[in-house]
Amino acid sequence: MIDSSGSFTQRQGELGVMRMVQAGVIPVAYSNAAIEILGDNAAPEAEAVYGALNMPFASLVLGLGQYFSKQH
Repeated sequence: MIDSSGSFTQRQGELGVMRMVQAGVIPVAYSNAAIEILGDNAAPEAEAVYGALNMPFASLVLGLGQYFSKQH
């Protein structure tokens, strides 16, 4: 996971990710993995998952809405 690559500078982090990709790793952040496992924002446990990730559900939905509105 990108979040666990460990580095002291941005460049060191980039190089670490490059090494992982060369080894066949598909880079992903922990929050992305948790959300993908969840599968649906409407799932009953969604709010608890976002809370455990310190991602307030309402803020996440608002952020996604803003992101996708800028893409179109």
